[in-house]
Amino acid sequence: MFDILYKFEGTQFENLVLSQPLLPLETICQLENFCKHSFNVVNNFKIEKLQNKKIIVPIDYQSTPLAYERRNCQSDTSDLGKQVESFLHEVHNLNLIDKNIIILLYTSTEPYFHDNHVFLSKLANTFNNFKFVISGSGEVECLLPGNKTKLDECQNVKLINKLWYVDRVQYNTQLIYPDQWLDRHFKNSEKSPSNDIEEYATVYNKFLLTMRNARSHRVLMSMFIESDPFGLENVRYSRLWSLDPGYLNSIFFDENTKSEHRYQVDLVTTAIKELTKLKLSDHDLAKIIKVSLKMPHKLDMKTIAEVGHPPKWLYENIDIAVIAGGEGTGYGYVDEKQLIPMYYKVPFITFGCKGIYEELSKLGFDTYEKYIDISYNTKDKMYDRVKGCYDVMNSIKQLPHDEYTQLIESMNDSVEHNYNQLVSSNFRNNSNNNFFDEVVNVCC
Repeated sequence: MFDILYKFEGTQFENLVLSQPLLPLETICQLENFCKHSFNVVNNFKIEKLQNKKIIVPIDYQSTPLAYERRNCQSDTSDLGKQVESFLHEVHNLNLIDKNIIILLYTSTEPYFHDNHVFLSKLANTFNNFKFVISGSGEVECLLPGNKTKLDECQNVKLINKLWYVDRVQYNTQLIYPDQWLDRHFKNSEKSPSNDIEEYATVYNKFLLTMRNARSHRVLMSMFIESDPFGLENVRYSRLWSLDPGYLNSIFFDENTKSEHRYQVDLVTTAIKELTKLKLSDHDLAKIIKVSLKMPHKLDMKTIAEVGHPPKWLYENIDIAVIAGGEGTGYGYVDEKQLIPMYYKVPFITFGCKGIYEELSKLGFDTYEKYIDISYNTKDKMYDRVKGCYDVMNSIKQLPHDEYTQLIESMNDSVEHNYNQLVSSNFRNNSNNNFFDEVVNVCC
């Protein structure tokens, strides 16, 4: 059993503006119903109500920087970082000397970005009587390993992954109003296409792949598909990015999208820059540039102003969804993109960072590995993971009709299992128990 300690009611800070509404730790995890560990919530620093030796002090900083880190262990603390540091002094002054204090610094909206090692090491050294657990929905690639070494030297710091964003998405879509799923993350109420949707967007197809923003792994997949003369034959496909000057001008001179212009240019150029580091052949690099200069492939979204919540009709009359993950490097980042085909009861394959399938499996989801070769996701190089996914698509579409039909039908039980595992919240038992087992062990 452990205590969860807050300075205020379910939060440590007043009037804190984050990227999404703050949910208390016990709420986002639904601990009351889905955790083998019991807990006691203490609000308003009423330490007389503490009941246990182990005390978790949660701080969800979401997508807000705690520090601005540079090479050679140079770092500037952000406004939120200063608030966190001041708050930890308050916790220290509570004089809970006989307790195991665990400071849980986590982001419930994204993977852990390795961008605050110096700041965290400073906290860990200043408050060496506290244990620190750092957590995100997986993690991205560390670009400053020299700075990370400074944090690795701190014996009271532990990095523990948890699929927080899966918790958040399921809470947003189902638990706020249990009798009426909101159109959050996907448009469950849009069951029929509008009259202006082109016919090619609704006819039967084997695969569905939709991509709104450019990321290096998505740009690479677009190269494989669009440079293959037969790449689009079996794919209901879209990407909404392009470096075509006319397209970029249309974004800039539209008041509804003008603010997106710089962001879109940065996304595509950064993705291409990252791909140049992969030591690709000149031929592949030329194809990447050529595809990136083509006009977008539009499907359900007419302009970049749309947020890209897939409507239900888009998932009708397709057999397998191909999901472009949120990150191309790092480990284990799962977000709403892998959950949407579960809600719509469609089997899926996914590509991006390593560990997506492994982390989904830990939550009790079926990854379809009995039917499809998903070993590509274990490859160290991003190129091999994306190419491997494309090769799987090619092998599936080349199956004889009877074998293909049998493959799709064989996955029905797994599709139903994933849907039930998600909407019943059963996945939370694995997610919470695995995570809090590790957190409790930090105290040992």
